[in-house]
Amino acid sequence: WLGMHKVLSQTELPHLRELGYEVFNPPYLSDVYDQSAVYDWAPPDSSLPKEALDILGRTNFFYDEIPPEAAEVLNAYFDAAIVTINPLWLVHFLRAYHGRVIYRTYGQPYSLSDELINLGGLPLITERSDFWFMPHSEKVADIEDDWLRSRMTIVPYCLTQDVVDLRDTWAVETSKPELGLLCPRAMDIPYYTNNYRH
Repeated sequence: WLGMHKVLSQTELPHLRELGYEVFNPPYLSDVYDQSAVYDWAPPDSSLPKEALDILGRTNFFYDEIPPEAAEVLNAYFDAAIVTINPLWLVHFLRAYHGRVIYRTYGQPYSLSDELINLGGLPLITERSDFWFMPHSEKVADIEDDWLRSRMTIVPYCLTQDVVDLRDTWAVETSKPELGLLCPRAMDIPYYTNNYRH
């Protein structure tokens, strides 16, 4: 079970499947635009009953409370969940699902600890023994509270296979000294602007 994120969907999702896990990642049904969303969803091959798959496929897991019928499916069929990015999505998920949860993040411009407290997520996390916080870098932990850092394991970004395939192909002697950098919305979000300028 995964939240959506372009990086995760292209790297970690296939790796989990290669390891033999059956993974369901939901469609992004929210009308809130998200630059990290994967919009071209197709139902995965699944051992879930068709009715359960249909319920999950029509549930908006992003921004909305998870309805009881979807929560029932999650708790009946899933051993673990990975929730990405938004603390609101995590809180809604923790209220509905009672199994193991990994909160996978890729950087944020504010304290997740503060936001989780404001959303009522503190007891949902601290009262369970099967919750892990997995940011991509130690840097993001600098602004987090001890109660969240105590559940933290750093898991760096994975590279997509097309990048790995380019290994050892750059010859500095024949190349102009140039560097390309892609940073979506680098100039309209101060957090990204500061990192880009750094």
